[in-house]
Amino acid sequence: MTLAIATYAAIVSTCSLVVAFFAYRQGGPRVDAKAACDPRNPTMHVAVFNKGRGATTIARVEALAYIPQTEKTTGWWRGYSDDELHHRLEGHSSVTVDIELVHDQFARPVSADESPSTARGTGYAIVMLSDGRVLYRRAKIERDFLFPARKVITPQPNP
Repeated sequence: MTLAIATYAAIVSTCSLVVAFFAYRQGGPRVDAKAACDPRNPTMHVAVFNKGRGATTIARVEALAYIPQTEKTTGWWRGYSDDELHHRLEGHSSVTVDIELVHDQFARPVSADESPSTARGTGYAIVMLSDGRVLYRRAKIERDFLFPARKVITPQPNP
């Protein structure tokens, strides 16, 4: 009788452990992103945070920024991560993707009434995940910023 009770308890506790493990993993990824761009060095820094339990894959990161220039031109800058970025982001982790921005063909000369002190920049980061979700985040255009990231990926710029 004692052997039957012990066997039953072992089976029930093992099944309970399996169910608890799958329930824990079903929490899934909760992905968020922040972006910033330094106007002196046109590079967009996109920090992607996975605050959930499950892992996810970052398929691609795109960046678009309007950076007012103090000298000759002002206009839009754009950049893309590699098409084959596919970085695996485990639960409770973060990564920063640095994207070099190139000047877009729609640059224009700075007009005489535009002063550098009144011109304001803006930027956007688009993070595409492998499951089809897309995050759109507005980027800060500022000189000094820090991202608490564990790993930095620097993809090669696409021509």
